[in-house]
Amino acid sequence: MRRGKRLLAALLAALMAATAMVCPAVAMKGTEQPAAPASAPVMTPGIVTDFTAHMIALFTTNQPDQIPGVMTKAIEASPVGGSIGDKYNVEKFKFRSFDGTKLQCYLFHAPDQYKKDGKKRVLIAAHGFQVNHLVPLMYLPLFTKMGFDFLVFDQRSAGASDNAKCTMGYYEALDVVELSKWITQKYGDDVILGLHGESMGGGTVMQASDQIPNLAFLIEDCGYSDLYNLLKTLDHRYLKAIVPEAQFDEFWELANVYSKVGNITYRDVRPVDHLKNMDPDIPALFIHGGNDLYVPTYMVYDNYDAKPGKKDILVVKNAGHSQSHVVGFQAYENKVRDFLSTNGIV
Repeated sequence: MRRGKRLLAALLAALMAATAMVCPAVAMKGTEQPAAPASAPVMTPGIVTDFTAHMIALFTTNQPDQIPGVMTKAIEASPVGGSIGDKYNVEKFKFRSFDGTKLQCYLFHAPDQYKKDGKKRVLIAAHGFQVNHLVPLMYLPLFTKMGFDFLVFDQRSAGASDNAKCTMGYYEALDVVELSKWITQKYGDDVILGLHGESMGGGTVMQASDQIPNLAFLIEDCGYSDLYNLLKTLDHRYLKAIVPEAQFDEFWELANVYSKVGNITYRDVRPVDHLKNMDPDIPALFIHGGNDLYVPTYMVYDNYDAKPGKKDILVVKNAGHSQSHVVGFQAYENKVRDFLSTNGIV
């Protein structure tokens, strides 16, 4: 995730530099600006807001990959990747989703010694923004040792999947719904099917959670409750020198115009609404870092409160964004095992 933070920082720096060129009033204090030629057009705050909204929408819908394909192939061919392949029977395949987008999928079968009770269990794991299927593999041992086959895939516009526009979890949730149908056809109606997602993957699985009739459980890690409040928080924290809070609503409206993919915009991305519609008998576990500066920690409580019925929560103190499993490794894994055991999943 450090590289993701560097990319975001680079984007913000570029926005600041561009804004300083077109609107010197927001340049850093103490920096002398050359006088503009008399004929130069005056760049108003509205133009700056429009430019920023356009750039943010362009960045999110295109989701530049921070794990290049050549690096992915190198990792898969390395001793680390080879050791994973040696431990598991892996099916690698392309899956055609609801709109024809082809997703690169990897189905890891749990070793037979972990399937002692004969029950069929499958977890679908969704990765976050700007990464690919390699990241969720950190959870592979945790779930396969509990008897789960582990389906991980490159989200649309990521990895080796088709370069379809990213919708921050909206169309991606429909991809998960389609994958769940495929799993049910492959394993049978009695399959114990769960979802796990991190960051944008958390937003993805939450938006799928009320659309899968045979869902057994949901685990989301540092997912956002909705994009409006997420962007408002990020604007306050990182962009307010460019887009003052008084102009946020204008920025929001413009960003919705520029982020449109098909009929979907940022306004449609509201995982919290899907949680409200979840079956109360389907258990959900909400995990978040206590020091998350990208998806603010308060959102895990919004998500938790929205889910009716069975649920649990883990906030890992001092963990940043997508760092809960690293910072609180034992607490994280113990919580997941306890959650699944308490709810009769394992």
